[in-house]
Amino acid sequence: MTIDDLTFLGHPVVEEHQPSHTKHAETSIFNLVFVFDRLNIFPSIRFVETQHWLQLYYTIIFKLTAVLAMEEARAKYVSEESYKLVQIREDALQEGSSIEECAKVCLEESTLAPILRDVFRCVKKNHDLEVNINNRFCMVLKIPPLLQQSNKAIKAIELQPVYDIHDNIILRGDQPEPFDSTTLPLYHNAPLNSVLLEWSQSTGPFLLPWKTLLLPEDVFDPALSRYTKSEIQNLVNMFDPSLSGFKTFAETADLLHWDLYKNVYPLIRHLIYYKSAQVIDVPRLQNLYTVHPLLDAEDLPTLNEEWQQKFPRMAPLDKFLMAISSSLRPFASHCRALGAESVAFKMLVWLLREKVVAQTHVYLRLLITERDQLQAVELRKNRRERQLGSPSHHADVTSWERQALSDRSHTRVKLETPTFFVPEWPTKNNTSSIQSQKNVLSMDVEDDRVDDLLPQGKPCPVMIPEPARASRTESEWISALLHGRHSWYSCWLIRLFPYMNGMHSVDEIVAREKIRRRDLKSVLTEFDANILHFYHP
Repeated sequence: MTIDDLTFLGHPVVEEHQPSHTKHAETSIFNLVFVFDRLNIFPSIRFVETQHWLQLYYTIIFKLTAVLAMEEARAKYVSEESYKLVQIREDALQEGSSIEECAKVCLEESTLAPILRDVFRCVKKNHDLEVNINNRFCMVLKIPPLLQQSNKAIKAIELQPVYDIHDNIILRGDQPEPFDSTTLPLYHNAPLNSVLLEWSQSTGPFLLPWKTLLLPEDVFDPALSRYTKSEIQNLVNMFDPSLSGFKTFAETADLLHWDLYKNVYPLIRHLIYYKSAQVIDVPRLQNLYTVHPLLDAEDLPTLNEEWQQKFPRMAPLDKFLMAISSSLRPFASHCRALGAESVAFKMLVWLLREKVVAQTHVYLRLLITERDQLQAVELRKNRRERQLGSPSHHADVTSWERQALSDRSHTRVKLETPTFFVPEWPTKNNTSSIQSQKNVLSMDVEDDRVDDLLPQGKPCPVMIPEPARASRTESEWISALLHGRHSWYSCWLIRLFPYMNGMHSVDEIVAREKIRRRDLKSVLTEFDANILHFYHP
């Protein structure tokens, strides 16, 4: 709860006890609440996003509350300490003691009071803390990134994932992130609530099967490997950087024969929380990279010194960053001075570890050209002429047109993604068109007006916001766009429609649809005039 610049973060707990000498259960209720003043903690930030408060809540307050609840259930620790603190306050009021004197007595006689003081200090002073609860349970509280570098909090929003609850990719149900068998799904194996819950409750970035983990370099040092817990050593080894490529989270689960959501993800969270690991896209020399949005110019001199020591054949770091930011070229094209690809890959990993560069993702949008609109007008007129020219026109149209004609109330084009079948790669002898595919497109041929097909009375380029939820007019444009194309290309383009809303990168398309990058490139080349490319970290 936030009121003006004060934010209250807490978690109420209800704990029932069943004493052995009585049949009635005793109930304990407590709520550990921290009050944060933005003007004291984040004076340079005008407004703190809710997701940043949630990070603070789940990384510190929820963890502390969970341990206190455990001790309350075991030994009524919170009840006894609370009673002790209330009694000290009552005595101080009766004796007329000052608040400073009361606080001093609380810190001396209570074991809970010093813990709460230390936790609040660690948040205010931006450092991690190790606390001992009831002299029994030792826990580490890690400061979330917002508190570590609060001046970068506003820019960090640019790197947060964006989710639309109506997005077909989120709703469709294959490969949900994360899978939660305990929640009633909205769709088969795709509980939308758990997706959004994972995003808000996670103590780190949102985990996706096609992402990978970048660990600090010292984790792979043999002298320090003995400090890594044995149960995650195999997992750590999967993310040892090599030119052959990082393993994705999904690949790691398959190789270790672990469950991705029940085994891999929790340990990934452990490595993020305790080893300062980063979740990144799989590094590739052919990817596009640009300067990291959170890079501070004041850090460049220090980074440049290490850069010159590790890669003396390269230009100074500031000039290198200027080069990669001024052109959309693969990372490898900027590393020709290094010669060997292995050295270039080490340089890329170093830049990612230091958060100097970030991958530039490609997002796709569908554009309807003037030619497509004129073609849609022509196709509608031809259909109308065939309909009026022959009472038995059903014999002259395709099966999907017959289906549309039989339904007079149909007012929108139906787009059905043929996920069950995609034709083989086109050959010279295979010239079938999209019209040979059943149930791909069906349309209403009742209306011969063309005003809706020509925006503002004349053809002009139009971008379709949601191709997977296209309107009737948009669907006719799409039909004209696909007219005469090879079925392989047309089926794949229709299959990609849910991703063309600006929220899904090419890397996600490749991972979800299991399409080869060269095949995807071929599709994009075929529809080059109709696909817009947007670049964003």
